[in-house]
Amino acid sequence: MKRLIKTALVTAFVASTSLFAGSGHSHGEHGHSHAHEQAAVSEADIKDIAKQKVNTLVKQKKIAKSWVNSPVDKMELAKVNYKKDWVVSFKNTKIAKENRQTLYVFVNRNGMVKGANYTGK
Repeated sequence: MKRLIKTALVTAFVASTSLFAGSGHSHGEHGHSHAHEQAAVSEADIKDIAKQKVNTLVKQKKIAKSWVNSPVDKMELAKVNYKKDWVVSFKNTKIAKENRQTLYVFVNRNGMVKGANYTGK
C-alpha cells in the first residue's frame, strides 16, 4: 500500500511539473513560433565570415597560401539554389591560371558558409 501511495505521489509530482514547463517562457517579439529562425547578419559580418573561410581553406591546404588575407573584390546578393545568398568574390592575380584567380565564397543571410569555388555557380 505504501508503495502504491509513493508511486501515485511521484506520478502526480512529475505530471504537475511537466504541465507548467510550457508556460512562463518568452519568445521575445516574434510570438510563439518554434521555427527559431536566425536573424540576418550585417554585410560587414558577411564579409568577415567570407574572409575567415578563405583563410581556413588556406590552412587546410585546399587553396594556395597567396590567398591569405586577400581583399574582397565584390559582394552581392544572388539567387543560389532558389534562395538569395551572398556571393563574396576575392581576386588573386598571383595565381597563374586565369580561371583560378577569382574565388567565390557563398554565405547565406544568416552567416552560414554554403561553399566556395572558382566558378561562382
